[in-house]
Formats: sequence, C-alpha cells, structure tokens
Amino acid sequence: AEAPDYANFDVHPEFVTAAFGGGVVKLDTTSPPVDTDGFMLGYNVRVEQAGEYEVYVASLAAGQSWSSPIDWRIGDVPFQRVVTESRGFNSYSYDPMRPNAQFHFFKLGEVRLSAGSQPLELKISGKRKMDSKFVMKLDAVCLKKK
Repeated sequence: AEAPDYANFDVHPEFVTAAFGGGVVKLDTTSPPVDTDGFMLGYNVRVEQAGEYEVYVASLAAGQSWSSPIDWRIGDVPFQRVVTESRGFNSYSYDPMRPNAQFHFFKLGEVRLSAGSQPLELKISGKRKMDSKFVMKLDAVCLKKK
C-alpha cells in the first residue's frame, strides 16, 4: 500500500519493519485538502477472474478517536464509509516500542468485479476526534475471491 498508483497529497512512506511491504502510507496533518473534498489514494487493482470479492485493508481503525474516517470505492460508484469497530481481526503491532500500536485487518465490503484492471480509491475527508487532525496509516489493501 506504500506505493499508490495515484494520490492528491505527497505520499512519503513511513518505514515500518512489521509492514507487509516494509512501509506504510501515512497522513498526519491539520491542513485540509486543497480544491477537493478529501485526501485521495488510488490503486489499480488487477483482477484475474471475474466474480464476487471481499475487500480488506490493514490499517488503523478508521473513524476512531485516534484516526480519521475513510471512504472507499471500486469503479465509478459512490463512496462508502468504512465502518470499523476499534479492533478488526488479525491485529499486529507496528511499533516494537509501543506494543499496543496496532494495525488490524478490516473488511470494507463485498463487490462484483469483472476481469482486468479496477480502480480502488480511498478518501480521507474527515478529521479524527481527539485533536481535529487528518490522520491515517495504511499498510495493505487486499482482495479475496469469495
């Protein structure tokens, strides 16, 4: 996830030993996005076989007091809000000095996809509750065929 295909903000991957690709996408700012309604990340996801898929991310829990809400979509459909509890499943610590600093896998939803390249977009348009900053850390984006 540390190398999105496109973004409307400067993506500087943060090195994290426990991350799947060795780094995570990090957004941490008080400044709102310019000329748009959210900070956007886009990934061109290659789908080998048409069918029903589950979409997952490994990240901070979206929309909790310590992280911003995240919206997502695949294709030209309206964005959907990521709804998470404070803990997903298969959590792992990303900071050995802070064992409670964890990423969790969260299921975003289910979609029917055709074979080929599909645009998956994530949008951060709200501030976190604890200090009114835009905050997100993203380690992985995954598709699982049903």
